[in-house]
Amino acid sequence: MRRIFRMLGLVASLSCFFGINDAHAQILFEEGAHAAYRPDIKNGERLFNAAGCATCHGIDGSDQILAGGRVIETTFGDLYSPNITHDKEHGIGDWTNAAFLNAVINGVAPDGDRYFGAVFPYPSYARMTPEDVLDLRGYLATLPTSDAPSKEHDISYMSQTILDLWSSERDPLEPMSHNQMKRGQYLVEAVGHCAECHTPRDTGMGLSYELDMNRPYEGYMGLLGEFAPSITPAKLRRFGPEAFVFNALGEARKLSGQPMVAASMRRMSRLMSRLPIEDRLAMYAYLTGEPYDMDALEIPRGLVTEEVTEETGAAGGSVTEDAAGAAGKVTVVKQTVTIPDEVTPPRSDARQMPDRTAAGGLMSQINQYCEAQAPEVIETLPLETVPAPKPEPKATLVGAGGDVDPQIEAAADDFVETYCRQCHAPGKTNSGVFLTDSLVAMSFDPNVLTPGEPDRSPLYTSVVNGSMPYGKKPSAEELEALRQWIIDLGDPDSGEAMATAAAEPAPEVRRKEKARAATRAVEVPYPDFAGPGFAERMAAIMADLSQIERRDQEFVRYVSLAFMPLPEIDCSETGAMRNPMHYLQAGVNKFINSISLGPKIVPGVPVRGTDGSVLRIDLRDYRWTPGHWDALTTGAYNRAAERTAFSADAWRDLAVVYPYAIDPASDPMTGVISEATGAVVPVIRGDWMLRFASEAPYYDMFLGLTDQISDLERRLGLDVSFEIQNGRVIRAGVGEGRSGVSDHNRMLERFDLPRGGYYWKSYDFAEDVGRQSLVLHPDGPPELDRTYSGTEPFEHDGGEMIFSLPNGLQGFYLSTAAGDRLTIGPTSIVSFRKRQIGKGVEIVNARSCFDCHANGIISKSDQIRDQIIAARRYDRETTDRLLEMYIDNDRLSQVYQQDRSAYLSSLSELGATEINVGGQPVSLIAPDSVGSGEIFTYVADQHFEQLRLIDVAREFHLDPEVFRDRARRIADPALAQVMRDWLSRLDSGLTIHRSEVGEHYPRLLGRMTDVRALKPGEGAEARIVAGAEADIEEKAEQAVLAKARVGEKPFEPAEKGKSDFVPPKKVTDKIKLAITVPETEVRVDDLLVFDISTNKSCELQIFYVEENETVEEIIPEIIGPAILEAGETRRIPFRDSGFRLRFDTPGKGETMFAFCRVGGLGKERLHADTVLDFAAERSITPLRGISQEAVARVQKDEGQSGFNFVTFNVHP
Repeated sequence: MRRIFRMLGLVASLSCFFGINDAHAQILFEEGAHAAYRPDIKNGERLFNAAGCATCHGIDGSDQILAGGRVIETTFGDLYSPNITHDKEHGIGDWTNAAFLNAVINGVAPDGDRYFGAVFPYPSYARMTPEDVLDLRGYLATLPTSDAPSKEHDISYMSQTILDLWSSERDPLEPMSHNQMKRGQYLVEAVGHCAECHTPRDTGMGLSYELDMNRPYEGYMGLLGEFAPSITPAKLRRFGPEAFVFNALGEARKLSGQPMVAASMRRMSRLMSRLPIEDRLAMYAYLTGEPYDMDALEIPRGLVTEEVTEETGAAGGSVTEDAAGAAGKVTVVKQTVTIPDEVTPPRSDARQMPDRTAAGGLMSQINQYCEAQAPEVIETLPLETVPAPKPEPKATLVGAGGDVDPQIEAAADDFVETYCRQCHAPGKTNSGVFLTDSLVAMSFDPNVLTPGEPDRSPLYTSVVNGSMPYGKKPSAEELEALRQWIIDLGDPDSGEAMATAAAEPAPEVRRKEKARAATRAVEVPYPDFAGPGFAERMAAIMADLSQIERRDQEFVRYVSLAFMPLPEIDCSETGAMRNPMHYLQAGVNKFINSISLGPKIVPGVPVRGTDGSVLRIDLRDYRWTPGHWDALTTGAYNRAAERTAFSADAWRDLAVVYPYAIDPASDPMTGVISEATGAVVPVIRGDWMLRFASEAPYYDMFLGLTDQISDLERRLGLDVSFEIQNGRVIRAGVGEGRSGVSDHNRMLERFDLPRGGYYWKSYDFAEDVGRQSLVLHPDGPPELDRTYSGTEPFEHDGGEMIFSLPNGLQGFYLSTAAGDRLTIGPTSIVSFRKRQIGKGVEIVNARSCFDCHANGIISKSDQIRDQIIAARRYDRETTDRLLEMYIDNDRLSQVYQQDRSAYLSSLSELGATEINVGGQPVSLIAPDSVGSGEIFTYVADQHFEQLRLIDVAREFHLDPEVFRDRARRIADPALAQVMRDWLSRLDSGLTIHRSEVGEHYPRLLGRMTDVRALKPGEGAEARIVAGAEADIEEKAEQAVLAKARVGEKPFEPAEKGKSDFVPPKKVTDKIKLAITVPETEVRVDDLLVFDISTNKSCELQIFYVEENETVEEIIPEIIGPAILEAGETRRIPFRDSGFRLRFDTPGKGETMFAFCRVGGLGKERLHADTVLDFAAERSITPLRGISQEAVARVQKDEGQSGFNFVTFNVHP
């Protein structure tokens, strides 16, 4: 970032245009003013402490050497406090009284330059009397001098312009009659400038930085990146005057008594502690709005007080006249507590991770919040190391001969009941994976555990490696109880397991005791979002972009996290785990690197000034081109899109167009960023990106996936057929219903990739009989010329592929048996056994895979090897060859662990892992408050969430009240109705689904704000030429000025005319089509007879979609008359047709589909061949294809056509 020197002409023009100072401050002191004034040094010292001058200007913790140089890291760059010692060359020693007055009161330097009022609080100092200001100067002259030159600010020209604009005026102090209140007002509002940090700013969507006087002293996270807590009357009264006077202004402690963390406030407290007690109490009285009797104040033990006769300054009245009754006397409290600038950081623990989010301001607010949640008597213990429970005498016989402590047995049963049986108990969804029945039954089941050996027991290892359980995770104590129970199940006759347990105590575990529930009210609200408002966020991006070399700017893009609600964290956590931004960034970084073809893990770079809510990425790090980005953000079917092998029509159907893009022509700052990067949409919302780029067609585009798995295998340098035929493959077979995603057997096989890494492939089946049984046919697939074992190959129905990416993470692919791409797996073969309501059970390629494979490859014990050994139908050579591929479970576990460790190692480079209760690294999970799910899935699922008023307002860059006001003023009748509906629901305590906001957003943004949305399709063919000749800093400065001018005027929406939105017609007389069948569970050779009826006359079509994806249209002779009359119930096969329908082959999920249209089918007739083509182009199943085709026709017909279907399972 270049150092920029101030241009006086520009600053003068800004001052004139924006009216930076009030009437009092605009009158400069003429040279010679107050030249003969003799300062009161004692009063100057008191004002020096009250103003906190040494907070910024003191060096190395000194309150006496004011050489400056302290870096003030603001959101717009680094500012450096100047030398204000009385050194004549480098300090202020040669300044006149008039020059000093103009600097402090008017913010004007001796050379005519202006100071930044947003950082140097001269707008508040403007309320001081000239005499007090000169007393302050007199005291400064008594302090040591320094010849250190002041450092130049390191900010961009644009940032300088913004800071100039933010040097706003303050109203004069209101007259007060009560002397204590008057003194407190003077110290708080003028000298102490408390509002500059503790009162929120009204930033809105523009570049305003005014104090929000509707929320005085409610707390704010300002430019310095530190959260200044609330000091409202209610809060101060609750804690009492002693907490304010002696804790906050005496010992650098918060009102609660905990140490302050912010270095600036610790310095300020140290200086304030030197003020007389009357001054501090006067500040308390003013802030609470009530005078306070000095005699009622309880002075803590150990503090020494003395009364000193002293003249006070001219302003604010006597400090004792009404407070102590002895004019001229002040009570001085001598507090000898040493207050260092920094607090000793808390002890770290194994779970603590370094925080790389650059969200320091947010963390300051979170820390304040967590402190407010603490009980009045804090009993939170640090993480500590504790030994495992000592074994008690054995009492109960369980399992394989071991006497198990009843308490350990009960704890293990509680563990299984809490975390396992809801899914794995008999009859539950995943009982086939492994069965968590009674403890006795489990102890005999090798698929569940190996007695005495927890590290070989899936029940234990699946928890240690993070695979299980979903949702809430067990504590270390709970896991240790399970481990001890498995150890105790060991056979005592062997003398091994029990001896080991006795001689080698269980590893120590980490434990943390949480504080008791808070008993007092919460006074610090939890932040809803992170980062600044729209204009400040865009300004930060412009400043960031200006640091990038011009030749690299066209590859720079930005991902915004500013619209994601912050998850509530566990206040007992430490480090990054306590930072809600850590979870959001980890989810985004995990996904971006999971669609990368780059060789290295590269996290996004937090943009300064956004509190971590914007990440910068370089397309080249991920092997993406600008075309990839343009396709994602505009839906363009360009060269990058074409390489997916989706047709243009299929791309348009599959590609969800980004609805939140801002038209760069409507916003000057967005325009600058767009021009510099060459991108129509240079900034994308991270939640939307994760939700939609994790599915086809975008996912396929980023990873270069086509419509045939052979293309991927070729690119990976892998000849799967050759490897299998030569036995260079590792296989594992799982039995019926044990895979977790299928009711049938499943095979997994692994290959080494030539460049390193793994390629896992599954074979999934619609049945478990005949050539679809792995027990009978353990080798294959059928497309091989020959199997390695020489046996007849199995026949499968498709599978899932998981492959290492060059950076060590992994990609996903679904295919049919022929290797054709599938975007969604057929539910008759694979599906979620259990799925959250609203999300369905379908397995969507990639999108669904992140959750299950959060930690890489899932361990599945092989169940086929033992079948091969026990079988008598194979000769020795065949058996040996099969066993070469189906390795034993110990070796298989090592392979799983090897691949999982490699994946997690790469993931850890993103900071997207954590240490679980078993002491193992696992993929980061979301906080308990939002369900503890896999971190990518949590962020992507934001688009399944319902929005509150504050969330909807944030979508439009507004606060709730402004949103409500503008929503009511929309002139377009159709959109006005939408907003009335929204407000009605929101005001009733209901919510709006995010998809509904996305649907209307492009039309509403320009009517709610001064910027216009990029309408869907507008940017599809556009591309801005990057690298324009003009300097980005110059253009950024012009953009800031343009934005500021807009903000100075009354609000005018970017769009006023009537929109193209046409509300959908409310169709009350829709066609209803009903199908009635005797039963859906049928057998081969059963006859198919069913009834069909409708409420409106229509022409009828009926299709049957078989499990093998064949689509057959039932011939007209079987259906009968083409028109199904209103009220008619027709039996099919039609009477006297002479035809019968019979189920001739087994199949699961076979579907009969009926479509009927009022007025005849005509051009809307469905055709089997077009349905198949439609499905193939979109990599979906024929059933899904015919359903989508029918839905499109029904929507177009507005209720005049309808469809229905029924699904059969045909058993042998």
